[in-house]
Amino acid sequence: MTIPEKPLLNTTETWELINLTEDSHPIHLHLVRFQILDRRPFDTFNYFSSNAVRYTGPAVPPDPGELGWKDTARADPGIVTRIIVPFQGYAGRYVWHCHILEHEDNEMMRPFEVLPAAVASIQKHPVLSSHGLLHAQTSVSASAMR
Repeated sequence: MTIPEKPLLNTTETWELINLTEDSHPIHLHLVRFQILDRRPFDTFNYFSSNAVRYTGPAVPPDPGELGWKDTARADPGIVTRIIVPFQGYAGRYVWHCHILEHEDNEMMRPFEVLPAAVASIQKHPVLSSHGLLHAQTSVSASAMR
């Protein structure tokens, strides 16, 4: 299996969880912690027809109960959920997935590999997951975290 998400150890990335489905998905990243930055509605029809995100409203900060460090975030339908993730500790292969039981039972998981800092190959384009969620990654500085 190809592993498209390859963050570097001791870097921080912003991931955009783009939900193209009609359901909310509790997205869980193994062995990392992250913070929810915001959620923003987008035009799913436009995405399917042009492969581009066109926002239809302003970014909304996380709910008060979602502030702080998390390992799972709710990705609502028709919403881009942005999370900021520091990849610290250990290089290696991990997974991220939806915590809906049927998705877990059907092995709907995506791998990501934290690479040692000496390796520099981060893919910057969106990737479709097995259950209709996209994510794109961008490196940012750790100062962006709350």
